[in-house]
Formats: sequence, C-alpha cells, structure tokens
Amino acid sequence: MVELRVCPECNKAFFKGLDRGYAICSHCRYVLWDQRGEERTEGEIEASFFIEGREVPVRVADFSPSGLKVVFASLLEPLPDSAILDVNVDELGLHQPAKTVWQKKAGKKVVAAGLKLLEAKKRK
Repeated sequence: MVELRVCPECNKAFFKGLDRGYAICSHCRYVLWDQRGEERTEGEIEASFFIEGREVPVRVADFSPSGLKVVFASLLEPLPDSAILDVNVDELGLHQPAKTVWQKKAGKKVVAAGLKLLEAKKRK
C-alpha cells in the first residue's frame, strides 16, 4: 500500500510506502517523519461538513481518534487555511468541529483535505 503525500519543501506530490514511519520526497529528497503517532483506519464512509452555512458532502478516506482525511468535489474557492468546520460522520457517531490542516487536488474536480478534530464546546 502507498499513500499520496505533498512535500512541504518543494510542494510536489509523491507516494509514500505505508510500511515506514518516514517518507523521502522523490523530487527533492526531503525527509518527512510521520508525526501522527496514531494508527489510521481506512474507509469509504459518507459524511459531510458545514462551512459558512453550506453543507458539503464528503467521503472519509481514513480516520484516527484525532483526525480525518476527507475527499470531496472541488469547491469554487479552496478551503481557507485553518478553517473551522462542523463535521458529521453518522456512521462513526462523530459530530464535532474540526480544523483544516492541509488540502490538495486529488483529481481534476476532486480535493483531499486533512482535518484535525477539535474538542466540542460544552453547551450551557
């Protein structure tokens, strides 16, 4: 199995083997250490997030206790950096805010994004 990654040094996409805790960019040879420290579960789960009052249908590609990788149809504008989204994944019983950590094109009309789950605020 391989995973698509984007190099923070040269900003080009490359594939990383899932059997190692690091990746070497095939373009500039930059070494990326996997800092997640958590096992991620791959899936094909239908979900959605809300941004600026608009619901965006997404597919959860993988998830861990602290985050999600989602794939969705391209929006007219990219998600703002560090945007706070309301994420709903009924199949996982997940309804909480998340912050965009990264995003990249995954096809002509498809975007992939990494979301970090945030603590849900207690209601008074």
